[in-house]
Amino acid sequence: MRITTAMLAQTSKKTGIPVAQGSLLNVLEHQNNQDHLLDALNRNQQAKRVSALQKEFQELEKETGDLTGRADRLLETDEDGLFGEAQDTKETKNILPTVKGMLESYNKTLALLKKTDNSLNRFYSGELEKAAEKSAESLKTVGVTRSKDGSLKINEDILAHADYDTLKTVFGDQSDLTKKLNYIGGRISEHAQTNLASAATRYNAGGTVCQNVSYPNSYNFFG
Repeated sequence: MRITTAMLAQTSKKTGIPVAQGSLLNVLEHQNNQDHLLDALNRNQQAKRVSALQKEFQELEKETGDLTGRADRLLETDEDGLFGEAQDTKETKNILPTVKGMLESYNKTLALLKKTDNSLNRFYSGELEKAAEKSAESLKTVGVTRSKDGSLKINEDILAHADYDTLKTVFGDQSDLTKKLNYIGGRISEHAQTNLASAATRYNAGGTVCQNVSYPNSYNFFG
């Protein structure tokens, strides 16, 4: 039965008990308004979480795009590739910026992966570190060493004086490191793109945020 203000007033008159200004109806209305406010706050928090997730994965997508793009250039085998163009002259000035850029992209990608709570991102960060660790000795020959946090530290003076053949061995088309960075970077980029779409779709459909997506065989890397 719906309680009206008139009913409350009549009951008050019969019993002699005064009804406070605003009465039960105002209390119920106030509670209803509070519920609406809480819903609005929850939606706002969800929107902020979606925005933060999207920003993380957008940054990751961009950085892995740079990583794989530079790796692609170093892996080119035709005469128009970086190493192909310099094969006769052994000049390294056009090779060094791409080498340095790829190593910097590795560091930025690794840092971004470690900032997130995504389980697959943690897996990928581990794979990047393993790739660098396996090539640690060859990297030292060109002035690149691994830090405790897994990032790569570049001695630019030593790198600048590395000869053509050494650079090609460490970073060229036969480089295990460059191949793995290219492959892992591509998988990370795909993961970022999927999560961008998933976060927006899940939020729009149900008001929730998707933070983890299940990928069959995502952990089967190199056979």
